[in-house]
Amino acid sequence: MTVTATFELGFDYRNGGHCSGGSPRFNVTARSASGETFHFVGGCGNDQSPTPAPQDPAQWTRVRFQTSNPAESFPVIPVGSKIVSIELIVDEGTDSVSTQDPMGVGLSVVDNIFVNGEFIRSGSNNNKGHTFGKGQGDKEKDKDSDDEDENDDD
Repeated sequence: MTVTATFELGFDYRNGGHCSGGSPRFNVTARSASGETFHFVGGCGNDQSPTPAPQDPAQWTRVRFQTSNPAESFPVIPVGSKIVSIELIVDEGTDSVSTQDPMGVGLSVVDNIFVNGEFIRSGSNNNKGHTFGKGQGDKEKDKDSDDEDENDDD
């Protein structure tokens, strides 16, 4: 997947849950001519213009993050870079308060994950051959887990 000037990531989140400048967010690894680089994209509260989500505008909000916008991608992902991995991260919880989560509930409900024009709404077969957030190490770990399961049956 090649990054364009309009490349976007995003998701819908349930109102009332945790949404801050740091979480939920995307951790992206991209490869440009200068090598692989890490990018912090989004942070739920960093969308410059969130909108009510169409499936239930009173209960859900839609956020989008342009990887070319320095207010939404740290650092920006250079146009022409190839995406190596994308991970959706939720790493703030009950001790983190925000405007939408003043009690620090720590609950984040996301849906309709969006990767450059495509929604990911269900399991791994919906990604059209792309690997989103699963690196080579995970494949090895999955393989090892399968091997252990087979040995348990002997």
